Amino acid sequence: MNDPKALARLVTPEERELAITRLSDAFARDVLALDEFERRVAEAYRAQTQIELAETTRDLPESPAAASSLAPARPLARQIKAFLSNVEQGGPLAVPERLVVRALLGNVELDLRGAEFMSQITEIEIRSVLGNVELSLPADVAVENHGDALLGSFVVRTASSAAPSAVVRVVGHALMGNVEIT
Repeated sequence: MNDPKALARLVTPEERELAITRLSDAFARDVLALDEFERRVAEAYRAQTQIELAETTRDLPESPAAASSLAPARPLARQIKAFLSNVEQGGPLAVPERLVVRALLGNVELDLRGAEFMSQITEIEIRSVLGNVELSLPADVAVENHGDALLGSFVVRTASSAAPSAVVRVVGHALMGNVEIT
């Protein structure tokens, strides 16, 4: 959260709730007095940007439980490209409604098992030319495969979920490349 552009972003409801949960935790541990807690919660609800919201919790010690369970999902870029390079991402990510992945003589590995999907249906467009794309999804996500390959591989290996939490629609092409979704 040290990126100035990210801090100037408008606050999402989830980020606001995380800040209020952190304030509540500090109050429960007697770090904040009642009047200070109430003042900061009011400020958190008034905050419009991440800078303003961060100000409400900036001086609070991090509780071990809060650090692990309240780690906010960082936004995943809408487009990921690897040209003669390697890109690997994972952890608590916020996946946009549409994601474009390009690998040209490169490698992209996305571990979305701990990600939060911003939409009930997420479309991921993948193009791999002489490259490799590996996508790991949560077990409770249903996958629709609309990809194809020419002199390459476009494979989906997932178990179907009876009650999926989200649907990921994968479209694209692998030309002398590899796309693997697990």
